[in-house]
Amino acid sequence: MGQERRQEAADFLMTSVTKGSVASYRKKQNVFDAYRCTLPLAEDPGRWFEKCTSKQHRVQEVVLFYQYLYEVRKLREVQAAGIMRGLAFCVEVEGYDVDFFHSPLVARALKACARNSKEARAYNEVKLERDKNPVSMSVLGKVREMYWANRQWTSRDDVNAKGSWLAIALGFDLGARIGNVTRADGPCQQDHSIRGIDVSFEVVNITGQTVEVKGGEALRYVITSGHLDYTTAVKGALLTLVSSKTSRSVKTQMIPKLIGRRSVAENQLLDDLLEWMMKSGTLDSDELLTRYHEGHRRTTTRKDANTALKAAAATLGLNPDKYSSKSLRGGLATAARAVKLPCDELALRGGWAIGSKTPEKFYTTLGKRGRGGMAIGAEADLINQASGVVGSILEPEGSDAHWVKLDPSRAKAR
Repeated sequence: MGQERRQEAADFLMTSVTKGSVASYRKKQNVFDAYRCTLPLAEDPGRWFEKCTSKQHRVQEVVLFYQYLYEVRKLREVQAAGIMRGLAFCVEVEGYDVDFFHSPLVARALKACARNSKEARAYNEVKLERDKNPVSMSVLGKVREMYWANRQWTSRDDVNAKGSWLAIALGFDLGARIGNVTRADGPCQQDHSIRGIDVSFEVVNITGQTVEVKGGEALRYVITSGHLDYTTAVKGALLTLVSSKTSRSVKTQMIPKLIGRRSVAENQLLDDLLEWMMKSGTLDSDELLTRYHEGHRRTTTRKDANTALKAAAATLGLNPDKYSSKSLRGGLATAARAVKLPCDELALRGGWAIGSKTPEKFYTTLGKRGRGGMAIGAEADLINQASGVVGSILEPEGSDAHWVKLDPSRAKAR
């Protein structure tokens, strides 16, 4: 009975992290089990270090496990530390003390797992190769051209393509992780996708009053019943990321993010989003980028967005391997730096903690609602053009809005 109660407690404590994290930690526990199999029976510390006779003994066994990871598994620094963190979690949820994992000697053992100069050079070369470029307005323009413009609502493939464009455009404009605008990748992954009901619209109704309409279903009713033109009646959309990877610790994630009509590109994104809400059939309970076509329901995936982004980059002669969904968040941070957007405003938009150095360190080459990528991207492009970097922005031309090149002299004339 004692063992059953211990297991019940352990199972409950496992729910303190995501299913994906549990699976990852258990794999790390398996590495420790494999190590134990290499030891003589008399030297086995036990799966939970329960066979050790003192804290000093447990510390010694952790140090020797680090040695195994370094010499046998060829793991270095962060890799070895990751194995140890997973092991410590498994030991802790089983009800055993884990203070010995934080001993100064254990910290010293981790330092002993550092790469030598030759290994560091090889590692950094691979890291540089894997680094992603921030998305530019010209790449975004090509995505829209390929996946939205001239696509019809009568074709299933075309509607799917439109969802890919919106996933990329929203990811860039909001600075959101791609999981906030696409379907969860699998049953072990957390579902942070924004729902139709999480979007509110500022609409000028038939009486001339500005009202807030919550969700796509209500929007369709207001627009159709009032015979309104959504391109003029809707002044903005407020998107709230009710669930996100960091919403427990970073409260800026919960601040509604405005997509308005403050720039040509942002105006076009709002119209594209409205067209999606009017024609895709998305329900309030659905993920935002869900469409219904001939009785079939489908939601845009991370793969859809990555495929579209890479295809556009390749069409422009760029290396598609340098672009992924991370490029969208990086694109916002890079554009923000180019236009000297206040750091707090960027943090509010992208869901970083106020004062965080993460955007500058990992993503770049004030009002509460904040300006997004589309509101500042064109301005950033003009700054880049002045420095000799060619870019493009979204501009309506005639009755057919599409992406065109814009030179600085035309921008000043506007």
